[in-house]
Amino acid sequence: MLQAVFLRCVKAFYRILYLCVCNLRLLFFQFIEQILCITHLKNAPLSCMIVLYYEKGQPNMHKYLVLSDSHGKTDALEMILEKENDCSGFIYLGDGIRDILFPSPYTFGKPVYSVRSMTDYAGSQRPLELTLSIDGIPVYLCHGDHLGTDVKLGFDSLLMKGIYNKSSICFFGHTHRQTILTREGLLLFNPGAVKDGKYGILTTDNGKYQLEHRSIY
Repeated sequence: MLQAVFLRCVKAFYRILYLCVCNLRLLFFQFIEQILCITHLKNAPLSCMIVLYYEKGQPNMHKYLVLSDSHGKTDALEMILEKENDCSGFIYLGDGIRDILFPSPYTFGKPVYSVRSMTDYAGSQRPLELTLSIDGIPVYLCHGDHLGTDVKLGFDSLLMKGIYNKSSICFFGHTHRQTILTREGLLLFNPGAVKDGKYGILTTDNGKYQLEHRSIY
């Protein structure tokens, strides 16, 4: 009896310790990202840069989980993260940004490229859009509700953003519909809504890439 209680206490202690470490890591990277924003450095978040630097010299093939619109449905998000636990990093496209930023053993130590939506919680320090290079592939990330033309009404503004930023792929959310299409040499990709069990996979290999839609249901 006492031994069982002791083991439960030990497990609870290690769980609390793990969450503290995760939170400290998140706060540290958010602080550094603020400095980068102040100095107008348009690079990926430092958390991403550290992991990518560490991975230099590692195998060139990487798998990224593309997520959007969890809307607080953390049970569906956890199922996806558990199913795709071999991924190298994450792309999150808003509406539920708090869900992906909450410390998790599935995301710990891996880059999270994320943007927020116009309705994501006010305390989020994530940008509304992000332009960066993932394994040498130029990409543009946004939720899609802040553009001149909302992506629910059309892709003209999204397309202009992608062309302006010289991106190869434009990732967006908001519509809750899995979408993959090519316009003027640009690939537009929506992974669908996590709350519906939908997501996407980006696989990169020496500058080449492949995108696909998946579902847990």
